[in-house]
Amino acid sequence: MDGNLRGRGGRVQDEEIMVDEEEVVDEEEEQDLWCVWCEDWSISLPKKIEALSGSCVTINCRFDINSEYDKDLTDSAAGVWLKDGTDIEGNGGLKWTYTQKSAFIDVIDFPPNPAVQMFEDQMEVEEEVLEGSSMCLRCSAKTLCSSSPPTLTWSSTDRLHLNESSRLQLDQQNQTEIISDLNFTATHLQHGVTFICTITYQLQQRKTTALNFIRLRVQYGPKISLFSCNRTNVTVCLCEAHGNPSPKVEWFLSGRPVSNSANTSISEERLSSTDLRSFISLHQSLTHTDTLQCVTTNTHGNASKQIQLVSSLQEMTHCQLTLIPLLVILTLILILYALTVGFGLYKIRQ
Repeated sequence: MDGNLRGRGGRVQDEEIMVDEEEVVDEEEEQDLWCVWCEDWSISLPKKIEALSGSCVTINCRFDINSEYDKDLTDSAAGVWLKDGTDIEGNGGLKWTYTQKSAFIDVIDFPPNPAVQMFEDQMEVEEEVLEGSSMCLRCSAKTLCSSSPPTLTWSSTDRLHLNESSRLQLDQQNQTEIISDLNFTATHLQHGVTFICTITYQLQQRKTTALNFIRLRVQYGPKISLFSCNRTNVTVCLCEAHGNPSPKVEWFLSGRPVSNSANTSISEERLSSTDLRSFISLHQSLTHTDTLQCVTTNTHGNASKQIQLVSSLQEMTHCQLTLIPLLVILTLILILYALTVGFGLYKIRQ
C-alpha cells in the first residue's frame, strides 16, 4: 500500500503492501472520496480502490490541520496508517488521529483493458481520418502499483514500423496512469490496419497482460494500380483503381468520353469497399494516333493513365518490319557458313 499523506505543509509519506485477497466494497455510497470534518481537521481518501491480485496497491490520502498547528507540520512530521484511522504527529502539540470509514480494496484477478484514443491534428476523432493528417494513437491505463508500474507496447496487423513514446502522469483523480503515444502521418497504406496496445503487469510470480485495439480507416484520393490492354480483332483493356470513398472510372478514346454502344462495351467489377476494376471492349477500327485513357475520381481527387492504341494490321506490319533485319542477318550467317564449309572441302581435296 502506497499511502500518500498531504497536509498544508506538503508532507508526504509512502507505505506499501501486497494485495492477496478481495475486500468488501460499499456499493451504497455515491461519493468517490470520504471526507471527514472538511474544515480545519479534515481528511479524504478514495472509498473504493481497485487492486490487482499479486501486486501492490496505492492509496492516496489528503488531510488538513487546524491553522494554529501549521508551524508544527515540518519535515519531521510523520503519518501512520492504522486499521481504523490515521495518526498525524509533528512537533509541539501537533498530534491528531483521524477516525473514519476505511478505504475498501476491490481485488481483481485480471487487469482491466487499457483505453485507446485516436487524435487527428490534436483533435480526438472516432470516424475516418484524411490521408496526410498528423495522427496520434494514445493508449492509457492506471498503474495500480506505483513501485512496479506496467509497460505498454504497440503492434499492428501489417507489422509496420512504429514510433512510440511512454510516460507516467497523474489523472483527474490524482491517480498515476501510464500513457503511450503512437505518432505517424496517415497514408492509404494504413487503411484497414488494426493497431493493438498491450499492457503487461509484473506480479510476484508471473506476468499478466490485457489489450485493446483500434482499426484505422483512412480517406484518400484514387490511385490506379493496374492498366493494361490485349489487342486482337477486339481491343480489350482493364483499369483497376482504389480509393476511399470508392472511386468511379471513366474511359476516354482520343480525348472523347466513351460509353456503352454498338461498338463499345464497358463493365465493372467491385473487388472490395475501396477497389474497383473496369473493363472496356472496342469493336472498331483504330488508327495509329488513337489513345485510350482511364480516369478515376472520388471526393478527394482524381488519377489517370493513358495508352497508345495500335490496330491489329498495324501491329502485324510493325512485326514484319521488325523481322526483316533478323532474316537478313540469318541469311548472311548461312551464306558465310556455306562458304566456310565449301572452302574446307576444297582444301581437303587438294
